[in-house]
Amino acid sequence: MKKNMEKKGFTLIELLVVITIIGILASIVLVSLGGARKRAKDARIIVDMGQLRSTGEIFYGDKGTYTNLDADPDEDRLATDIADQGGTYAIQINDDGKAYCATALMNSGEYWCVDSGLKSEQDADKTLTNCVSTCKTATCKCD
Repeated sequence: MKKNMEKKGFTLIELLVVITIIGILASIVLVSLGGARKRAKDARIIVDMGQLRSTGEIFYGDKGTYTNLDADPDEDRLATDIADQGGTYAIQINDDGKAYCATALMNSGEYWCVDSGLKSEQDADKTLTNCVSTCKTATCKCD
């Protein structure tokens, strides 16, 4: 006596094939997201540097100098956020406190620079050393 069995469900092989395909697709998506995350962190660093420029102008408006801008709590929060995004941040204030230059090394390896002249730019060759050398004079500039 043979029982008539109806097929219900999937075989083990079919399930393994589907799981393998899902795994391959997931790994492709995760690999492609790595670059997007890096660019997103760099974009946030650029936004933080723009906020630093605004913070600097408010600080200058209140105090009449950029001296001790690097000790301002708002500047400290921005510096911390830049570090949290994987960037390296530094600020240089010139000797008379009338100008500053700040740079951030981004995840892409390029630098983002802002200065008291309200200039901002991205440059692969801009380093803090360049910023400091120009900032010892009366004008701190990104170029």
